Amino acid sequence: MLLSDMNPALASPIHILPYLILLAIYTSLCMTSELTQNRYFHASAIGLALVFAGFRNTISPDMERYRYFYEHYRSGDYQKLIEPSFVLISTALNHLGFDYHALFFLYTFITIGFIYCAIRNLTGYVKTSMLFYILVPHLYLDLFIEMRQQCAVAIVFYTMSLLEVDKVKFRWLKVALLALASISFHYSAAGYWVIYILFSKLIKRKYPSKLYGVALLVSVLTPSSFILYVAYIALYPVMPPAYQGHITDLMALGAASGEHSITSILIYNSLALAFMFAVKAMKSLPKFSTELLNIFIIGVIILNITRAYGDMARFADYFIIYEIIFLPFLLFRIGDLRLRPVMIYGVTLLYFVHFIHGLYYLNAETGTYIFLHYTNALLSGQ
Repeated sequence: MLLSDMNPALASPIHILPYLILLAIYTSLCMTSELTQNRYFHASAIGLALVFAGFRNTISPDMERYRYFYEHYRSGDYQKLIEPSFVLISTALNHLGFDYHALFFLYTFITIGFIYCAIRNLTGYVKTSMLFYILVPHLYLDLFIEMRQQCAVAIVFYTMSLLEVDKVKFRWLKVALLALASISFHYSAAGYWVIYILFSKLIKRKYPSKLYGVALLVSVLTPSSFILYVAYIALYPVMPPAYQGHITDLMALGAASGEHSITSILIYNSLALAFMFAVKAMKSLPKFSTELLNIFIIGVIILNITRAYGDMARFADYFIIYEIIFLPFLLFRIGDLRLRPVMIYGVTLLYFVHFIHGLYYLNAETGTYIFLHYTNALLSGQ
């Protein structure tokens, strides 16, 4: 069945069963690892997440396009539009005789590997942060839609962790090479590095709470159409052809495309304020917490001003991924000890609901809930 033939009405609660099984087994393995102090179970949980996403079939239009590009890797026309890493990987895997599933698996392996290593560098709450990575829809689930960008986000995330931890051999050489690698996986990573390099001194500073609040409020009140116009005037000439096409299409539409809900905007602005107060109130946070807080708030501001355009709003992922680092600190260190378990389980439950809600993403291109048609190559034989 083609994606275009699928009817949203056909999506029933039974279609979320694969994801519920994933979450149930993943959580059980993490709990077993915590109780037995055996890392094997947590490694198995991560392996499960890798297999689930890595061996997915083409359940989204993006995956269909990636499959087409992979199978036509010699085409010079598409090579001009897509990043060099994709061309290189496609060429290598095709020469080795693998089908497109190898491409999906390798991108997923690289992404989850860098995410896990970055989390280990940034926090002691590795299991909890990894669980939140799985539960936040615009991170793990986005591997089913925009795997190139999510791979670049993971590499940037890990690179930033090298800047924050002590005693890294050849730190700046590694950072430079990884920064270039992230751009080769998705050109949008260049935007992150330009912002970080230009404003690195400002990002490291502490600011009054009122300034954060005003910045968030102004960004919420700024129309996304204004930002789109600014991007068209200022950035269009230096953008790669594929991104120029996105901007041109959005300008031609003159209407919102992939607009974020009010609930989503409220959640992220509330998180920004919560993390801000936590960093100011807690004395035992790592020294780099202020920098990561500022990066996260920049991401929320970007999300606010691009909220009407999904393709542009994805750029915020490079910044708001630190949600998975701050949340465990907030949950395990803030509040009364007697109430803390209630808060931890309550917030985790909300994120489970958030994940399920994310499964009902209605793709504008197909008019279907693409996540609710999940199939796996290891089970379907495709």
